[in-house]
Amino acid sequence: MVGVAIIAVGQVILATPASATPCTPAVMTDGNATVLTFTTVGTCTWTVPAGITTLDAVLIVGGGGGGGFDIGGGGGAGGLVDRTNLAVTPGVDVAVVVGAGGSGATNYTPSAGANSGSNSSFDTLVALGGGYGGSGSVNGANGGSGGVAGYAAGFPRTGGSALQPGSATSGSGFAGGASPNYGYLVDTGGGGGGAGAVGEASFRQVAVGDFGGPGGAGVSRTITGASLYYSGGGGGGGAATVAVGGSGVGGNGGTTSASSTPNLSPTAGAANTGSGGGGGKNGGAGAAGAAGVVILRYGAPSPEAITGDSPPSWFQSVGRERREDPCESGWASSWAEWMNDRLGGWVCNREIYWNSSAGTWMSRS
Repeated sequence: MVGVAIIAVGQVILATPASATPCTPAVMTDGNATVLTFTTVGTCTWTVPAGITTLDAVLIVGGGGGGGFDIGGGGGAGGLVDRTNLAVTPGVDVAVVVGAGGSGATNYTPSAGANSGSNSSFDTLVALGGGYGGSGSVNGANGGSGGVAGYAAGFPRTGGSALQPGSATSGSGFAGGASPNYGYLVDTGGGGGGAGAVGEASFRQVAVGDFGGPGGAGVSRTITGASLYYSGGGGGGGAATVAVGGSGVGGNGGTTSASSTPNLSPTAGAANTGSGGGGGKNGGAGAAGAAGVVILRYGAPSPEAITGDSPPSWFQSVGRERREDPCESGWASSWAEWMNDRLGGWVCNREIYWNSSAGTWMSRS
């Protein structure tokens, strides 16, 4: 198995052996750039194409956490790592992992609780899976972005912490929201943390009811050529109204019969965005977090990078009437048979060659 050394700006990353299963990413072009999107959950091997020595951009998003049971907390988003100008070696195998989203809770018991999302990675760059949302008295889990508390039930519940910003391959992630103790039952869950902001705490509005916490905002990236959001936190289960997921990609929380939009089931995080699932409705299961994604972007290789050699030079010749006529600067005097209907004559010549150190064509006499 062949490893690879990847050098990021200000960072050296040592490779790990790659899996033997070849990757089959979706391929698109954006101008002169090639964009590869890896969405299949699991581990595979990507071989760096001939002539590609630098990846212009890399985006890695961990799987989102699942939402909690019975107006529980929303799932935390997967952590997000992005890099630019990442050096790679042509022909070398690199391990790519797409993390699965966590399942939603189906009961209060630990065995039926929500699951955190799985990590995604490109070689040794790792985006952590999002923490699961809590159910009832179960607090949310730590993760790339934190999961959130279950409903307070008269006691304060805390959201999970975000681990991604402190990891060895740091990226984006924020903590989940809480279900505070207001001195009475708060029958809602907090919002899951997103890559762009913390999840919001659940709250009560007098004469209106209990509100689940909205999910933390995701972040937008343009690596594919379009501005898309990733890693939004899931909304908590609510009583008064729907707690929306972060940035339109996190799952929405479910609602109770007392809601203005009653008995809605929670929704899952948007596919392959690493977003958290919504917390369950009254007596209902939490929604699943979304799988993560790995996206690579690189430009077209130069001819000499593909062959390993500089491309061949070519020559230009310009005729002149007399030997005494001078050549312009950068041209050399010579004689050529093609002049004067192949009777021969004096010309000026120059060579056009590829300067590999300058990365451009140049001329010399």
